[in-house]
Amino acid sequence: LWPVAVEQGKIAGANMAGGGLEYSEEISRNILTIFGQTIFTGGISTEDKFEVYKEHFAGEYRKILIHNDKLVGFVFVGEVDSPGVYLFIMKNKINVSENINLLLKGALSYPVIYPSIRNIVF
Repeated sequence: LWPVAVEQGKIAGANMAGGGLEYSEEISRNILTIFGQTIFTGGISTEDKFEVYKEHFAGEYRKILIHNDKLVGFVFVGEVDSPGVYLFIMKNKINVSENINLLLKGALSYPVIYPSIRNIVF
């Protein structure tokens, strides 16, 4: 919630100063630590109309939501490698059908998804 609010605040401030900027919707996301446990959420977290995959292991929890082979939401409790990769995948609507297990393990990285992103212009 906070990162999206900060972005909206920047746009609002610039516009109050005559900037004329438009807000392009950001993916909702949040990372926080409660009682030593990291919680990382992004996108849609309700399960209606989506393929849902869940994994529980060693005190950790993973839930990912897929629609048309694209990641549309996730909830991770515990360790997550490269959290920015998940947001990048969602923002760029990258096909994740071959990486479901890596998504669930919280172990997806840029080298793994490189074949899917090499043609994206930054």
